[in-house]
Amino acid sequence: MTARWPMWAATLVLLPGIAAAADFGALILDGKPIALTSACAYSPRFDTQGWGKPEVILLLSDKPIDCPAATGWVTPDNGAFEQVVRKGRGALLSISFKPGLQLGRVSVYGVGYTLGHDNCVGCVAQAANAGAGFKGSVKTAQPLKVGGNTPITFDVHFDVAKPSAPAAGEKLPGGGDPGKAYLAYLKAYQDGDYAALQKLRPEGKAEEDWGYHSDPAERKAAIQGENKAKSAKILDAWKNGKDATLIVEVAHPFNPSEKTKAVVGLWFDGTGWRVREERMDFGGTMLGS
Repeated sequence: MTARWPMWAATLVLLPGIAAAADFGALILDGKPIALTSACAYSPRFDTQGWGKPEVILLLSDKPIDCPAATGWVTPDNGAFEQVVRKGRGALLSISFKPGLQLGRVSVYGVGYTLGHDNCVGCVAQAANAGAGFKGSVKTAQPLKVGGNTPITFDVHFDVAKPSAPAAGEKLPGGGDPGKAYLAYLKAYQDGDYAALQKLRPEGKAEEDWGYHSDPAERKAAIQGENKAKSAKILDAWKNGKDATLIVEVAHPFNPSEKTKAVVGLWFDGTGWRVREERMDFGGTMLGS
């Protein structure tokens, strides 16, 4: 199964288990081995995969993962992807473990390829929480395929700190400044305000999406053509250091007469809050326990 590339610190939203540079095995892409030298495990707050919230998700890469920074995201996989793939030009392997530490879905991300939330058919896995540690191994029994063509296999072992439950964070009545930033972000889409979105989205993202328009009127129309909610009701909000999370209610993007909930992730860049993630709870399961 292939998927789109993911969209894209003081007190943490999640407290991950972190491991220093070491040998965690290898990911083999089209016959070429990639040595995995960094790893961390986290306990997710939300079911962003859509198959039930995992108990633990393990991240492994050939590039250093800043685990605390990644776990400030709504979907920590996205935070790690931003670090080690988009910026580091490396590879990222994500392995989820269902309640009881049974093997769940696996994802593989790299420059030019993505395998998203695939069943690891026939994989051999063992995992256990031993005191303060989370340890085990996972090995593919047959190649996984990217786009139906490129074979991927892996053989990994791990011994990292056991992740703690997500931290509660500081409550923000009414959404606080992050809530104001999100509402301004939605208004900027409605207004086609390119300059505002350059400040309210991650640095460089507005330029990537609309900077090629030489005609300001065409650029404005392209922004207004995006399928964004006109407004949002903020149901809950909290922050952890420079990271903030909102739970909002918005019009369903494909059926505006209905409402749906969404999780929005923001971070403070030193000057203002920027929106880096929006995850719609289409199935009504993301916010479940």
